Amino acid sequence: MESNVRDELKSVHGLLEIHVTNILSGKVERIVKIDNLIVSNFAAQEALALAGNTLADRVINRIQVGTSGIAPAVTDNAITGAVNVVITSTTYPTGKSIQFVGTLGSGDGNGVTYQEAGLLFNDATLAARQVFAGMAKSSAFAWTITWTITWS
Repeated sequence: MESNVRDELKSVHGLLEIHVTNILSGKVERIVKIDNLIVSNFAAQEALALAGNTLADRVINRIQVGTSGIAPAVTDNAITGAVNVVITSTTYPTGKSIQFVGTLGSGDGNGVTYQEAGLLFNDATLAARQVFAGMAKSSAFAWTITWTITWS
């Protein structure tokens, strides 16, 4: 089953970018840029939308950061210790891509070391997930998270 899902998702690719900005200086102090794993739930939601199921649940509306460093798998369905990041901008950089942007502000999610991020549908279904080297969040920094999904 997992290899069939992987085959179905080969035409969909994701890119996660996190820009860590120092609030006082305005300087971007760290950039994380990594391809991400599109999970099997994404294909199921996409199929439902293509079949005419237009429920609001089919809308990607948030990013989450979390604490698990376990490698992503296509069967993933949740983010551990999740903190929501509201998507504030959705754009279409090309005819085959969509980009979501959200900010984890200086007052949000502080005192935690995050190691994963996920992109979620309105009904909390996980669409994509990736892990990264642990980054401690404090009020001195804001994170701008950009997630791009591209169909090839």
